[in-house]
Amino acid sequence: MYHCHILMHEDDGMMGQFVVVPNTTSINESPANTMFSVFPNPANQFISIDGLPTDSKSITVTNTVGQKIFYQNLESINTKLTLNTTNWKSGIYFITLITINHSSTQKISITN
Repeated sequence: MYHCHILMHEDDGMMGQFVVVPNTTSINESPANTMFSVFPNPANQFISIDGLPTDSKSITVTNTVGQKIFYQNLESINTKLTLNTTNWKSGIYFITLITINHSSTQKISITN
């Protein structure tokens, strides 16, 4: 519950309730949906992205508010990529791989 002690704020959304539940609407991270692997996770200095398909087009890393942290065209990259994360803030990030026909996203944690 959250609230404000000014009575006229009750009608203006300053009083209310919310329920905290487990995240059931997150990106499906099952092996069937995963086209690549990321390790270590959590990470603090670097991440290795391995198993990139040969038809990979691009990889993008975004933070939880959707800001693009990293982008790379992968048409000339082999099946492995290493990213330096020492300048990234601690938090949750999403790595999205785009191929010719599919996209796959994985969640990682950075603990700098």
